[in-house]
Amino acid sequence: MLNDIAGFYNAPDAAAFDAKTASLSAKADRLEGELRQGPYFADETFSLVDAVLGPVFRYFDTFDEIGEFGILAGRPKLAAWRAALAVRPSVAAAVGADYPERLMAFLSRRKSHLARKIAAGTGEPSGGATGQPLEA
Repeated sequence: MLNDIAGFYNAPDAAAFDAKTASLSAKADRLEGELRQGPYFADETFSLVDAVLGPVFRYFDTFDEIGEFGILAGRPKLAAWRAALAVRPSVAAAVGADYPERLMAFLSRRKSHLARKIAAGTGEPSGGATGQPLEA
C-alpha cells in the first residue's frame, strides 16, 4: 500500500494519478472484505496490522483535505477501523501535532499531478476536519 501511496502523490500526470487511485481503491476493497466487527483488524485485539496501517491512514487524512478521490469512500468497516486507530493513544502520539501541515508542505513541493491540484485548488476540496475548502 505504501508503494501505491508514493505513486499516488508522485504521479507525474493524470493517467498515472488515476492508475494509482484505482490501485489504492482496489486495496481498500480488499481490506474492507477482510475486516470483521472491529474495532481493530483482528476484532478486539490491536495487532501488528493495526500498528502498521494506523500511521498509513494519516496520509488519507491529508488527502481528504485536498479532495475526494474515492479511495476509501463507501467502505463503512474501513471507515470505522480508521477512526478507531486515529483515537488510539499510541497511534495518535506517533507523530507531532504539526504532522498534517508538514505532510501538506511535502506534498505541495512534489513535481506531481497532486501538487498541481493543491496549487490550483482543483482537488475538489472536501474541507476535512475544518469544514473549510483548502486554500491554494
